[in-house]
Amino acid sequence: MRKVLLATTALVAMGGVSAASADISISGSASYNYITNSGSGTNGSGTDETGPGSSNTESRDMSTTIDMDISASATFDNGMVAAGVISLHESGEDGNSGWTLSGDFGKIGFGKSANDGFGATNAGLTADEGNTLTGTATLAAPYKATHNDFIPHSNVSITLPTISGFTLGLDMTDGATNAADGNQWGVTYAMDAGGMAITVAYANASAGSGSANDASSAGVTVTAGDAKVVVARNEISTYEANSIGASYKVSDALTVQAYTGTTEKSDVAAYEVKDTGIGLTYTVTPGLSISVTNNDFSGKGGTAGAQNGTRTVVALDATF
Repeated sequence: MRKVLLATTALVAMGGVSAASADISISGSASYNYITNSGSGTNGSGTDETGPGSSNTESRDMSTTIDMDISASATFDNGMVAAGVISLHESGEDGNSGWTLSGDFGKIGFGKSANDGFGATNAGLTADEGNTLTGTATLAAPYKATHNDFIPHSNVSITLPTISGFTLGLDMTDGATNAADGNQWGVTYAMDAGGMAITVAYANASAGSGSANDASSAGVTVTAGDAKVVVARNEISTYEANSIGASYKVSDALTVQAYTGTTEKSDVAAYEVKDTGIGLTYTVTPGLSISVTNNDFSGKGGTAGAQNGTRTVVALDATF
């Protein structure tokens, strides 16, 4: 990602901070997606996953997105570092700005820069994932994703310094009501075993007293050379998702990926979601890549009845 740096020696003045030095960078990304859907699942209203076409009822769809980030950082006289970012998203979504304050105490994050599900594990290693099974953001038996975690993005977080491989994060989320205010925490342990990098992680989220949206995520990530394997178990309310993903860097230009997972509902015996994704990413040149991702999915036992389908995404992605 190319960055435009504007360094000054007095660009920012924060209270009593003297002679602060700031670096400003502008970076961006752009994507074009060509999406095809088939099967009864294409009649749904989309899942609670993100991704172009996830709520599309057509057999073909196209989308173009572009995002820009304006970032700035400054090192204070006492050694602490402040960094902020404003993201300009085509969708105009909320939460597009944030900042962090780092020092010997660790890192405090606010807004967009706060921890995003610290300690959560996601097995979806393909370039794009998604399905068109009927789903909603509620817990009224929609078809939940199989591969991603349910830990929400926090509004403010602190990540403590790593000690002997252990890193602890504590977060808070501001809900729409007092009862919906939540908190999260997560811990990771990273180690090297005979040339393999192994990370064990756990995250927990609570959304108010007695909330049905309490969630947890546990997983293991193993990286050995050009290969990566991720095993995860993610839960929210009575939904339980188990998944495994893998990727392999065939060459400097080509990476292949795959994952498979199942979601069940402990209080509905007939409920089951299955999803398998395979894909590849080819780097045309640094900063420009083409990816192909195919998902084969099915759902039964939900309020919308049995559904199934396939989804294929061809994407052209650029960073600048």
